[in-house]
Amino acid sequence: MALIARPQQPSSRARAGLLCVLGLACVVPSRSQEPGTEEQTRPNFVLILADDLGYGDLACYGNWHVQTPRLDRMAEEGVLLTSFYVNASVCSPSRAAFLSGKFPGRLGVHGVRWGDPAAGMGLTPAETAWLPDVLARAGYRTGHFGKWHMEHQGQGKGPGAYGVEDHRTTASVGPGWEREDNSWTARADELIFDEALRFLASADARPFYLNVWSPTPHTPIAPSQEQLEVGHYKNMLASGALGPLEVPTPMRQYGSAVTELDRNVGRLLDALDERGLSENTLVLFTSDNGPENLVPRRNASVGNAGPFRGRKRSLYDGGVRMPALVRWPGSVPANEVRHDLVSGVDWFATVLDLAQVDLPGEDLLDGDRAPVLFGGEGGRARPLYWEYRFDQAGIIPINRSPMLSLRQGNWKLLMNPDRSRVELYDLARDPLEVDNVASAHPDEVELLSASLMAFHRSLPQGPIAPEAGRVFDPLPWEK
Repeated sequence: MALIARPQQPSSRARAGLLCVLGLACVVPSRSQEPGTEEQTRPNFVLILADDLGYGDLACYGNWHVQTPRLDRMAEEGVLLTSFYVNASVCSPSRAAFLSGKFPGRLGVHGVRWGDPAAGMGLTPAETAWLPDVLARAGYRTGHFGKWHMEHQGQGKGPGAYGVEDHRTTASVGPGWEREDNSWTARADELIFDEALRFLASADARPFYLNVWSPTPHTPIAPSQEQLEVGHYKNMLASGALGPLEVPTPMRQYGSAVTELDRNVGRLLDALDERGLSENTLVLFTSDNGPENLVPRRNASVGNAGPFRGRKRSLYDGGVRMPALVRWPGSVPANEVRHDLVSGVDWFATVLDLAQVDLPGEDLLDGDRAPVLFGGEGGRARPLYWEYRFDQAGIIPINRSPMLSLRQGNWKLLMNPDRSRVELYDLARDPLEVDNVASAHPDEVELLSASLMAFHRSLPQGPIAPEAGRVFDPLPWEK
């Protein structure tokens, strides 16, 4: 795959969006426009999220064991990002950042099961602006299919409360799927993408915004026998004293599940091609956080964080740095690798920019406009902030991060609120985060730690576990 070959100018759509951001030529289209007007020229958007997929889990990111031919082709048809960060190391807050354009801690979304009063998370949809709702009000058709996990199960209102017109989820909010039979896990991606294809088939004159959120490769992983026989997976068998056993290895199960997700992503991209929608549709594929922890006998734990330290629930890069592929034929260059710093929180501002939708009166977003998502160059200049307030149970000590983290430029700072475990890494020189240079750069530590602590103090109150940011689990008498 080629490295960056040439500078790219933003498309006419992007330039129009920039004028909107600058307040020079902003038009907010209405739902009443007729076919053939400006309404149809605005781009469509598709956000495909995997669940617990690691940076190194795709063949196009160097994985030799997992077969992802359709995602590899997507990389050849567009841009592969090497420095794409999500905004939390677990599910719910990461997803909230994509749809709000704000760091999730500002929303009171600190961990999984957002909206759970026991966890101190009581945000309601009306308390901030949500991307589907803003787009729906500006004339977009909106859809969401698959995992939701944005509210505590049984206590939320589902995607409809966030402006999603057509939705079906895997959580008990709104219309969903019956999952009592054992085939659900193997069939989940096909069923979810079937709904996304139905959404495309029922398109009208309006542009659309579509979330397709897969549960793969989150545990439990239980591919069908047919999926286990794809490609080289059929030869991945566990070994016993007398030779190979007829038992699939964890990698065989994991890889088969990821390949099934890959197949269904291909179905969606092919449908865009067949309907003549690809050249007007920006597609982003990524994951919500890093791979599950290294737990024996759990096939989800063989996920690959690439070369990076950390996994799910950790603020080292293995927990928050994700594979990310961008496809938009004619606007995004083909077969390029970009190293620009981009984040999930930037999705909100970028989509509104390209959709030529203004958001008057909204507080300053944490997300930046990301030109790399539509063919331009340049990453974000502002810092990224993270927090993880809970125990990192199951993580081996080297992957257990401090509670707070910041990245600005090539610097990555991690620390606890009491200023213990201060770690500073120069990611340009040390992308593995193993050489702590805090003592050699006191001025940088002072400047970055002041910024990080100001961010931490600005967040709404919420739970903080005694174990947060510790290298080892506390002893029983310390709890």
